[in-house]
Amino acid sequence: MGSNVIGFFRKRVSATRKTAFLSAFLFGLCVHLFKFTNTLPNLDSLQNFYSRQNVLASGRWFLEIACAPSSFFDLPWVTGILSLVWIALATILIVEIFRIQNPVLVALTGFFMASFPAVTEVFFYQYTADGYMLALLLASVAVYCTQIPEHRISRWICGAVCLILCCGIYQSYVSFALVLAIAYFIRTLLEMRYDTKTQLRWIAKQAGLYGVSLAADFGVWKLCMLLQHVEPTNYQGIDRLGTLQISGLPEKIKQVVLETGFYFLSFVPGRGKAVPFWAVLHVIFLLFFAGILLYSIRQSGLYSKKSQLALLFAAAAAIPFAAFMWLFATSDMTYMGFRMKHSFCVLYILAAVLFEQFTRLRWKNAMGALLAVMILSNSLSANIHYFYFDRMWDKSYAAAAEMVMRLHEADDGAAKYLVIVGREANATSPNYIDKGSMGYYYYHQLNTLLRDEENTALFLGNVLEFSLKYYTDHPDETPNFVPSETSRHGHMNSRFSRMEDAARAQLIVSDAVRTMNNWPARDSVRRIGDALVVKFSDETPKKQ
Repeated sequence: MGSNVIGFFRKRVSATRKTAFLSAFLFGLCVHLFKFTNTLPNLDSLQNFYSRQNVLASGRWFLEIACAPSSFFDLPWVTGILSLVWIALATILIVEIFRIQNPVLVALTGFFMASFPAVTEVFFYQYTADGYMLALLLASVAVYCTQIPEHRISRWICGAVCLILCCGIYQSYVSFALVLAIAYFIRTLLEMRYDTKTQLRWIAKQAGLYGVSLAADFGVWKLCMLLQHVEPTNYQGIDRLGTLQISGLPEKIKQVVLETGFYFLSFVPGRGKAVPFWAVLHVIFLLFFAGILLYSIRQSGLYSKKSQLALLFAAAAAIPFAAFMWLFATSDMTYMGFRMKHSFCVLYILAAVLFEQFTRLRWKNAMGALLAVMILSNSLSANIHYFYFDRMWDKSYAAAAEMVMRLHEADDGAAKYLVIVGREANATSPNYIDKGSMGYYYYHQLNTLLRDEENTALFLGNVLEFSLKYYTDHPDETPNFVPSETSRHGHMNSRFSRMEDAARAQLIVSDAVRTMNNWPARDSVRRIGDALVVKFSDETPKKQ
């Protein structure tokens, strides 16, 4: 039983494909094993221990189906392994698209795909990582099916379906497909395999492919919202798609330039911070990338083909705009997390491919050494972040356990509400990104997961299942906790209520609360009227 399957893989799967798959899968396992085998949640994880990932309001109408194979539980080992399988399969396709034959370069491609910082950031959100990496695979399939010599309508339909599903999982991976297609196009231009008419026809077909696919995705999304009676979220201006005015284009173009520069340099010159190692590596890489493009143009003879040379420079200039294409979809989109820049991964592979094709051995080795150092840097950075995640979880659990003990001591059965006043001391804003300190992310800056009222309540409820004695004595009363708009699920495995806004606003400015010291002082937990109060810091009431 199964001998025919083994025989198929031995005889029909090429050594190049095996190398691509195993290098990405096994190296990814080495880099991310600590994350896969530990409970290291972030803020969002507190409400995603179990979640169907039905994030329809954000346009991710296919995410629920994409995450279904690993169940809807947050199972790091299961979602991690499945994610690596999708990454490894995408690596095979990228190796095929660039026709990489050198086994060392194939392996480096797999290593880079598995350790790229955007992958690490996705693993911060482990509960949905397998869905996002499936989107990465679908984006790669779309490009693989629609290469220049391809005329079969079935392959283009397959590419369109993959793009539609990719966009329905997470829109940013459409950018990955587009940048991959541009990088592939640059490679074909330098090989001078096709005439200008063929290349222009392919560009037109690609424009049609993305136009039709994105329109179809938008239609399916609208239909799903209609059937499920859901309104689009205002997060990142999703409810305002297509509202960008021509007058807003200069600001968006400026943002693309700044985001691209900030990604590669990860610091702002003149602010007094030391230049991070990440930036040093990228300055070297950018010099290598610019040098190999110019050298390849000379070696290939493309400089004598003015029309194709113009296409190459246009394609190169289009890369940052393709990477940040969603900035132009709405006037309100501003935040670009690192996972939204996953498409830049393709550029490193393209540079290595061009070095392999056009340069002598010493320069090939130099590029290989640079990739190896970057892979090592990415891998170390990932594990440093996981280390801080581990510390953050330990501190969070210890603080929450102490808080529950003190809440129980203060709970005499009269309290109906749990009120957390202010923000945790020394906690930074979740939008603060100090790229100069670690290279690309901020989570190690956080003190614990008990940042404010909402997250403390989620931690106490979902992790420790803390409940108030009042609801034990009055089992017929139903407690409530109203999460914010960004808390999509708000699962609360506990019994306590959040105080109404008006009453809470009066409570937090009362003398009883003002005279309390901040957590973890002795009097930072107190029962005041029908509320158990934990004070992190003073707080200004929100305007109604």
